[in-house]
Amino acid sequence: MGAHESRDQQRAIAITRARIDDHIPIYRFDGPCVFRQQGSVYLVKAQLDRAIKEFDEVIKLEPGFTVAFSDRASAYLNEHQYDRAIEDSDQAIKTLSDKYRRPLGLRCDKRTDAKL
Repeated sequence: MGAHESRDQQRAIAITRARIDDHIPIYRFDGPCVFRQQGSVYLVKAQLDRAIKEFDEVIKLEPGFTVAFSDRASAYLNEHQYDRAIEDSDQAIKTLSDKYRRPLGLRCDKRTDAKL
């Protein structure tokens, strides 16, 4: 867990990982950040098909979510699907907006509307 994550984010990730480990169904919200968290856990656990499906949901809900393309590119890279990894990496770059100048796209914390 990175230093930039809040305690709430760290707790949510830990709970999500525990539920996946215990095969307990995770309550699904309709927010892109939840899907991204779950996809990230699957990526770390090398459950790449599941990770890609989660990142697909993020992109479907929020097509400008730069990190989702980057995360999915990582999953594709680990699956040796290099062309798809390159496509998603290119799309991640394209979603960086001059309007926001956010290097990571949509943020999953309370500072979403803050100007950087």
